[in-house]
Amino acid sequence: MNKFEFGQKVRITHKFVRTTRFIGKRGGNDILVRWRVWSVNSFNKVGLYIGQRTLADGIIEDGDYDEGRFFVPKKYIEAALVVYSLNENPVYVPLDSIFEYEESKNL
Repeated sequence: MNKFEFGQKVRITHKFVRTTRFIGKRGGNDILVRWRVWSVNSFNKVGLYIGQRTLADGIIEDGDYDEGRFFVPKKYIEAALVVYSLNENPVYVPLDSIFEYEESKNL
């Protein structure tokens, strides 16, 4: 159960960034294998909570000639979706890095 509502002002301290790492080749067929993971980067912003998503870490393989490229999920991660600017895409935020926004009374 999520404690945030759509459009609620929140403060975030980290965000997820998708990275792809080359693992190697499978078999003798020169089939490339890559590991796609979501890593956490520091990111201090105030924004609006707009939802929750499920992300997946896994392996990307180039299949045989008739298969094409495919993704095999290995781990699932829950993330909040937060928008912080009209001109930027929303960011995925770890659920332990999102907090209720408290305005300072000194402003």
